[in-house]
Amino acid sequence: MTPKNNKNEQRINYDCCSAAKSTTCTVPSTKSMFGGRNVTMFIAYVIILTMKAVPSDASLMGFENIIMDIVDDRQLPASVVSEFGQDREDKWMGTSPEYVLMNIDGDTVQKRRNHMAELDEVKEGACGGFEEHVRGGWLSEIFGTLSSSPWEPVNTDHNGFEYISDTTLYHYSSDTPTYRANGAIGLSDKVKRYFCRAPHPTRDGVTISIERSGPFVTTGGYSWTSQFGARNMANLTSFFFENPSGSIVGGMAVPVLANGTIIGHPPLHIHHAHVYPYGNVEERCNRIPGLCADGHHLVVQSHGETECAADQGGTACLLKMLDEGEAYRIGGASSGLSSDWEVNDVRAKGSEPLEWYFEVVIMHKSDVEPKAATYMGWNNPGSGAGPATYAMPYDSNANLMFYNYTHDDLASGVLKNWVLHTHMAFADSVFLFKGDNVHNVLDDFVHGLGNDIEVPIILDCHGHTLESAKKAIINPLMEQDGTTLVCEMTKTSLRFDCDKDSLSLSKNNQCTSYDKRSHLNCLKELAMEPGDALTVIAFNHVRKYNSPTRTESTHDNPNPYDANIFAAGQHSIFRADLISDENLPPALFYFARNLYFHGLKEEDKDEFFHRIEEDNTILGDAW
Repeated sequence: MTPKNNKNEQRINYDCCSAAKSTTCTVPSTKSMFGGRNVTMFIAYVIILTMKAVPSDASLMGFENIIMDIVDDRQLPASVVSEFGQDREDKWMGTSPEYVLMNIDGDTVQKRRNHMAELDEVKEGACGGFEEHVRGGWLSEIFGTLSSSPWEPVNTDHNGFEYISDTTLYHYSSDTPTYRANGAIGLSDKVKRYFCRAPHPTRDGVTISIERSGPFVTTGGYSWTSQFGARNMANLTSFFFENPSGSIVGGMAVPVLANGTIIGHPPLHIHHAHVYPYGNVEERCNRIPGLCADGHHLVVQSHGETECAADQGGTACLLKMLDEGEAYRIGGASSGLSSDWEVNDVRAKGSEPLEWYFEVVIMHKSDVEPKAATYMGWNNPGSGAGPATYAMPYDSNANLMFYNYTHDDLASGVLKNWVLHTHMAFADSVFLFKGDNVHNVLDDFVHGLGNDIEVPIILDCHGHTLESAKKAIINPLMEQDGTTLVCEMTKTSLRFDCDKDSLSLSKNNQCTSYDKRSHLNCLKELAMEPGDALTVIAFNHVRKYNSPTRTESTHDNPNPYDANIFAAGQHSIFRADLISDENLPPALFYFARNLYFHGLKEEDKDEFFHRIEEDNTILGDAW
């Protein structure tokens, strides 16, 4: 569904007129339908419900290859290969058997595909028929029970909570400059929300709840479709209220076709998709005062780089599953789940209309698993314009960011299932170390640069290159007693699509890059005790290469150098599951302390850090 007042409006009629593409439609009254005077229309409607929906003008005919294929495998220009570090060999410092390649360790890829196949079995079986349900228009709403549709509207909670509408408000901006100008709140409209529930095919006691909202119709141009603050996700408020031991064992948040097929990147890029263990935004703000605007305490998340390369599982990586015996404990502490998300259509501006829905999957149980899980996140200092970002000059200079976390607020346990959220086009390499003395090496490096040093440190301004800085920091850390390398990303995970016409000498070698899941080498499990410290060290480099800005390029490149923008926004956020025999909150996102935080005067640091530390204990106290 395209928002009202959109100049490129492509409204699609999916009621009884759509198959005939009629411009008018006479809808029988409810009285005649029930009174038996329009039996022919009723029988025809039942037949429609049992048939495969007729594709509309905005259907996905012709887009299958764009969705299923990662990129065209054309030869990359040498300048692009070098500029983005794609000519580096995969050399790892962590070489002992305790280290694993997170994307391909053992049977990881096959397990991901098996988990997704089990979900697809439910989508095609017990939760099938979504297309027929929604394309039946208002008749489907009236006769949904008669047609045995498993899909119902997300609506009033049955335990006396406030009324929650079966529609959701969303916002649309046709391109990034419009999105920025409107502060993310562009043209607005509402779409329907539906949910379905079914038992998991192989996990005893696990129920799969699926919510789909839509339809949305986009035409490329790096458009922004945004939804903020949806409540009662998958109609689960009652479930968690009635089940004090209720828990979540897996989930996913992705754009899909009407039949539930995941739409990969390209053509749709998930800027972010968040599912919170709180029933509404107000509750989140009450639990986490001071951090509400950046409420990243999540049980399900997806970003542009959550999807893997095709040979590592592709879109199957978008489904997160905990191991059996582990769960995020939700019941008795929350009035349901809420979410927000933003999706970009990265195809060329003016592409054929693409119809899609947004799907949230929650896999839950009514009882407690033996081990509690907290989905943890460690956030870089926030000095950028966007949530949880830090700003760095939008030029060809390299920079260094680092921050630390001390495990003070949660019980002891084991960290596993590492992922990294960073903008690959801006990243060079990222490292995670454990140890109380990591700061010694960083302090020596910073003090050698001079006074009044702030992060991110622009290396070129202090006589350093990326390689010299890594040599001065990473090499001593690897040799230092009491310091352990936990994770390393030494090469960005990017896929490219290059315009054939631009590969001649007279063109600009126009290539579009697409983020994929970080290729991490990590300790498979890391024991954490109260007082243990982790330090994230990130090296970045904004690639300056010749290409038009994203709204003018052939492919509407999402990551070009733009001379009109001063600062780029970057994340260097690690996430992992903390697994413990003790009780844990379902999620905790830590906002980092860093002695070189931008803009803080010396006399303000103690007060600032004290507030941050207080904020980060509130979630643990609340649970």
